[in-house]
Parts: sequence; structure tokens; C-alpha cells
Amino acid sequence: MHMNEHPLETWNKHWVILGSRLRCRLCGASQDHTENSPFHHSLGCQFWGRQDQFPWSELAEIHRQSIQAGSSAHKDENHHPKNL
Repeated sequence: MHMNEHPLETWNKHWVILGSRLRCRLCGASQDHTENSPFHHSLGCQFWGRQDQFPWSELAEIHRQSIQAGSSAHKDENHHPKNL
């Protein structure tokens, strides 16, 4: 991940969502949003056999952190109003 890259940009380099399915951009393997198991890449994918991946959970965590960051920024604005 580059220093200024948002976690969602990094996530999006590896995954794409099509309808209710998430797909690996490298091997094309997919998983439905209702599956609560590690992602299974196609044999030959550079991610095959690596540590278990849970891309839906990762996406949810990125979203949660983004909401928290937005909430914190909003609180800071309320404590330090801008001079108009």
C-alpha cells in the first residue's frame, strides 16, 4: 500500500463486486456475500494457498473505520469552529 493510498483503494486492486458476489481480480474466483468462510482462489492464482482471506469482512472493517474517521472529523469541527 502506498503511503497516501486509502485502504479501500488497496482493497479494490484485488477485489471487484458484481451484484452479490465478490471476485478476485487475478483469478476470477468468486464468493457470495452470504458465505462466511475463507475465500478460495483458483489454483495458480498468486493468492492461492496463502493465509486465509475474508474480503467481505475486510471491506466491512474498512467501511467501519471510514465511518469512525468521519465521525471523529465531524466532532473536531464542532470543538474548533472555523472563523467566518
